[in-house]
Amino acid sequence: VKDAVKLIAQKSGLNIVAGDAVQGEVTVYLENIRARDALATVLQMAHAAFEDNAGLIQVITDQEYESKYGRPFSQRVTTRLFHLKGMKASVAAALLERFKNQFGKVVADDTSATVYVEDTPVKLAEVEQYLRDVDPPVETRTFALSYLDADAVAGRLGSLLTNGVGSVRSDKQSNKLFVTETVP
Repeated sequence: VKDAVKLIAQKSGLNIVAGDAVQGEVTVYLENIRARDALATVLQMAHAAFEDNAGLIQVITDQEYESKYGRPFSQRVTTRLFHLKGMKASVAAALLERFKNQFGKVVADDTSATVYVEDTPVKLAEVEQYLRDVDPPVETRTFALSYLDADAVAGRLGSLLTNGVGSVRSDKQSNKLFVTETVP
């Protein structure tokens, strides 16, 4: 294993440090593969892992990796930032909790209307499809009222809007309603 790691480092120019804990034999024939992918493949066969610390790749055991990151090295994760169209990010994050696996993470930011998801590529595809279905585009329209009180109408209209997405505000001075709701 150490010889394979050394060869990958020499051919790629990567800075790799491997301790004595990494042992074993592997036979590999690799062509047209990125150096990091080759390294990951070799190390997985030897029950080892690596972590990148500011350009210095340190080879560690599977157990060290799992205790540090809470998941096996072979369980590769990807991160994705989803920009929501109308749904509140905290509402979306609560709904997405059921999609993530034991290693996944979901973080919401209501200010930017984004949800950060870290999980396997398969899970991220499921999240993307789900958000397409539950986060339709929204539109805000203004209604100037002549004969009705905007505050009274806003109070009654609020219960008819989509929960967690729709909203209604009223302006007493101009007697206007500002209604935000999904676009049909």
